[in-house]
Amino acid sequence: MFWPARAGVGSPHWWDAGEYLRVSHLSLLSTQFYTEHKPFGYPLVLKIFGQNQGAIVWLQLAVSVASWLFLAAVAARCAKGRVASFGVVATILAFSCTWPIAQWDALLLTESPSISLFAILIGLAYLTIAKPTASLVGTLVLAGLVFSSLRDANGAIAAVVVLLVAVASLKPHRLRTTACLVAGAAACVVLVTVTTAPSRWEVLIADQIDKRVMLDPVALAYFRAHGMPTRPDLSSVLYENTRTPTVSFNPAVSFRRDPRLREFLPWFLQHGNATYRSYLIDNPAASLGVPTRRFPLILSDAALAHYRAPGFRTPPNVVEHFFYASNGKHLILIELCLGALATLGLSRRVFRREWILPLGLMLSALPLAILVWDGEPSEVPRHALLVGISSRLALWFGCWLIAVPVLNAMRTPRTASSTSASTTRQLGEASAQSA
Repeated sequence: MFWPARAGVGSPHWWDAGEYLRVSHLSLLSTQFYTEHKPFGYPLVLKIFGQNQGAIVWLQLAVSVASWLFLAAVAARCAKGRVASFGVVATILAFSCTWPIAQWDALLLTESPSISLFAILIGLAYLTIAKPTASLVGTLVLAGLVFSSLRDANGAIAAVVVLLVAVASLKPHRLRTTACLVAGAAACVVLVTVTTAPSRWEVLIADQIDKRVMLDPVALAYFRAHGMPTRPDLSSVLYENTRTPTVSFNPAVSFRRDPRLREFLPWFLQHGNATYRSYLIDNPAASLGVPTRRFPLILSDAALAHYRAPGFRTPPNVVEHFFYASNGKHLILIELCLGALATLGLSRRVFRREWILPLGLMLSALPLAILVWDGEPSEVPRHALLVGISSRLALWFGCWLIAVPVLNAMRTPRTASSTSASTTRQLGEASAQSA
């Protein structure tokens, strides 16, 4: 199912790939390598393999297969009962072969290693919840740091996963373990923060001004009130520098050198980032309301198909849509049903610590989607890909680790109650006879 014939090895040269290749030629001893416009994780892999694109594609494919097999093996250990074990393994492996996941293995982008490391991170999270030893805690945090080095948004996702493990592992005699996990979650966020160069936010904020501020009268009035100089062609000039820069694959340098932005740049470099942050705080309808309303669309697989490499083939739509729900609204409704079952399970005292991870991932999907929406206006479905994958993966884990035990418990209480009543009745009769 992962065979390269389906993946279409020989991927097109996407814009981000050019930036990663450019950074990979920088010296490892230079701070610029670790603080460029893109996170350093993927350029480091490219440098290790000598920018051999074919080798990278095969590596991504191998890591993808291994990571999902690892997660399936861990899930089988967590499930209770033979049917649940076989069911969760089959579901996870089928889920990993759906096109929104498999199509990235042939592309020189961070999606494939990010998805693979996320699968490994979830597997390590379940192992740590089951047995939080020092070695597993350290391995989980290390995996979170590697995962965070690939994409900016990965730091927040890794922090959420590690924090959920900390909550699930919380016990009076494990406070040191919990503290280590909380520190590890913070380290994932810090890693992204300290390796973020000014040029990275400059390009992102310029993109926000081009794609959202200039098109929204309220936002444009706010930025103008805060001193932003404008010109009739400002949007097109910003677009040219962020998408077709004069300096090859280096929009930040191109942006600073453009003479048409001579009046705009002083304000932008000094006040642009602060103005955008204050705008998000002062206008919750835009920063929170808009992404919340569009949450189902952000979770959907819309606009992802055009990234497919040449020759990529997909299974029948019925299979794809079953294992990877395409409609974001349907996904949310199913997750709400699962949440109701989990609440019922709590009332029947069948709760297990393993439930915290899938429930937490589903609850964190909206905040993470808002973070992606407010941070990146371009290619939102691709940048929110891991939010959708984590929601769907959490749903499948929830089906086998939460729904199955709760539904089984719903069938047993009556039998247990009748047995208890029968035993009480027999004891009463025996007491009466002895009296």
